[in-house]
Amino acid sequence: MNRYLTGIVFMLLSAAIAADQDQPGAPVKVSTLSGIEQKYADPSVRIQDDFYQHVNGTWLKTTEIPADKA
Repeated sequence: MNRYLTGIVFMLLSAAIAADQDQPGAPVKVSTLSGIEQKYADPSVRIQDDFYQHVNGTWLKTTEIPADKA
């Protein structure tokens, strides 16, 4: 009985892990894959020249910080 139960648990666990794997052809969220929001990246700045400006350039240009905020 114990051997039968262990086999069933193993099969269910294997099925759950297999179902959790990425399916081929499934869309991948590229914008958050690396933790960097691509919509804020500035393509006019080369990444090897200034990484900070490349990653945050568009956000820095478009976002206005209120004068009373640091």
